[in-house]
Amino acid sequence: MKFFGVKILAICSGHENGAALPFALIMATIMMICCSMIMKGNIINARHLQRLIDKQQAFYLAESGLEKALWNLANSQTPLTMLLPLKKEVDLDFDCTADIHVDAFGGYLRIRSLVVYKGIEKGLSALVGEHCEDVFKEAIALGGSQYPLVLNGNTSITGDVKVGLKGVEKGRIKGIGFKGEKLVEGKIKKTSMLKMPEWQQDLVEHCIEQYKSLIEMPEADVVLEGDQRLDAEILALYADQSLHIDGDLDIFAEDCVTVYAAPNRISCSGDLKISSCHFKHMQIECMAGGIIDVDDVVSDQMLIFYSDSSIVLSGSCRLPCQLFTDRDITLKDRCELLYPSFVFSGCIEHNEKQEGRIVLEDSAVVRGIVMLRPLKDDEKKPRRDIMLDMDEHVRIIGILYNSGYTTMAGEVVGSVASGAFGLHVAPTYYINWLKDVKVDRPALPRSFLLPIGFSKGRQLRVISYEEMEKVKRMKLEG
Repeated sequence: MKFFGVKILAICSGHENGAALPFALIMATIMMICCSMIMKGNIINARHLQRLIDKQQAFYLAESGLEKALWNLANSQTPLTMLLPLKKEVDLDFDCTADIHVDAFGGYLRIRSLVVYKGIEKGLSALVGEHCEDVFKEAIALGGSQYPLVLNGNTSITGDVKVGLKGVEKGRIKGIGFKGEKLVEGKIKKTSMLKMPEWQQDLVEHCIEQYKSLIEMPEADVVLEGDQRLDAEILALYADQSLHIDGDLDIFAEDCVTVYAAPNRISCSGDLKISSCHFKHMQIECMAGGIIDVDDVVSDQMLIFYSDSSIVLSGSCRLPCQLFTDRDITLKDRCELLYPSFVFSGCIEHNEKQEGRIVLEDSAVVRGIVMLRPLKDDEKKPRRDIMLDMDEHVRIIGILYNSGYTTMAGEVVGSVASGAFGLHVAPTYYINWLKDVKVDRPALPRSFLLPIGFSKGRQLRVISYEEMEKVKRMKLEG
């Protein structure tokens, strides 16, 4: 045992040289591998971080291109309809350029910017409107009738009003009078020079003429003959194309399926019906020679509907949209149009009478502007055949503009500009009477923007940005 113990001590005392070398080499190799992995991880992380910085820089450059294009448009003296569609290159910092494409998108402008920075493509799209604070200052502004503004029932007006020289009065109908404590929570501005806010409608007229021509002479990538009934999922076959139907078109979806791909423009010569569809991340322009009927449609992006006939939105529609026609527009049920929606009827002359009215029924909600055409140059007074009807449960967050007669109840968070008001309580028609109406101008956010044409000097502002996923398809042609 003692000898054995001495032997062990001898070995441990280093009498057998090099015994620790393999252990040292193994440890050194492990440390080198660990250091190499740490350095490689740091390099990958640094490259990834630099890539993220480059992507963010590309985003800012695309945004810079949008801002420069917006500034050039706002300061140009050339009419927009002569500029559009606009395609040009804009010089940016870092020896970079942005491809800019500006076109009309209904009553608004759409500006798209594409940059390539360090091999990274980045595209941005912006919807552009105009600042309205200097235009629609009053809660209520009469545009032509010199009859006094008469309030009845639970009417509440917060903000200034602009009326004729006869001012604002209380009135009684069948024993029921005005129930408020104060006529107006604001100033009453009396004037003999009543007129509607001016609106340059060149851009909207330009778009409407374009929509009409696309129905009559379609320039579509895909044309289908005869009446068609298409499942919404089939629309993906025509993604990013234009589709025209020579007949009626019925688009439906079972169980309100979500649609992620569809044509960017759909037109038909007959009626167009869209029901139970949920569109995601798509801006679509829809045109029809007949009636447009939209029921239970949901979208998170702006849709445009133009009809040579009438437009009806019903059910649980919830979407931002623009509606254009020269005839009737009806919103009913639980239909909700999201900001910045634009509802416009231009009316049409037929047998010396105007055809075209807007009807807001049930619990409809509009976040945007509801508009009947402005007065023509030869019209001095509001016309009774230009009518807008608004039910008691309807709510507008924005602007109501009607050069004719408005029969309104419900609530407007914003401003009402109307040639005159009408109230029918059988058998009498009361001119410039308001009953059970609530208008609150100060509650409208300062960020609220209008379609192009209201402001003086093109006070253009961006409503929303959207990062474009399919940048290559957006590259400017020519």
